[in-house]
Amino acid sequence: MNPNSDLFLSTSSDRTSRLWDLCERKCVCIFQDSQCAAFDNNGNVIASVTSSINKANDTYENFINLYSIAENVEGIQKGPFDV
Repeated sequence: MNPNSDLFLSTSSDRTSRLWDLCERKCVCIFQDSQCAAFDNNGNVIASVTSSINKANDTYENFINLYSIAENVEGIQKGPFDV
């Protein structure tokens, strides 16, 4: 649950995380290939963990994608501001 708004995150076994808006009663963003997601303490950043297979050596590469929601939810759809 976001500490400053009516947004919350959920994750699923289908490897997606979803950002929900309780006021609108709908999913406002889907993070594909996301194993888990969480808000920072201020509720301005979402961290989403993703992984992919490195086919060269059959290992997993894990990434933490950081999304800013300080301005609005549409900013998330532009992609992470840092990986």
